[in-house]
Amino acid sequence: MRYQKLLKKELLVKQLIWAVKIIDLAKKIAEIAGKDITFEVKKQSEASKISSLHADISKAEKLLDWSPKTSLEDGLKKVIESYKAKHKI
Repeated sequence: MRYQKLLKKELLVKQLIWAVKIIDLAKKIAEIAGKDITFEVKKQSEASKISSLHADISKAEKLLDWSPKTSLEDGLKKVIESYKAKHKI
């Protein structure tokens, strides 16, 4: 509840700390999953206008006294391993 109150009072402002292109994220997921996938990238006018993700958690770290303990890549690996184990893949 404390966190919800803090978040209502403070707007978490987006600043560029790390960025990842969505296509690069998809390729990384396929690599970790051990899948050989070819991605087709359409012209931006045909696809979503969102081509990359930007995140800054510094304000959340300050307000919530929290920081991630797992990197994006390690987190993806854990999720994929868990999914494979659960579905016996």
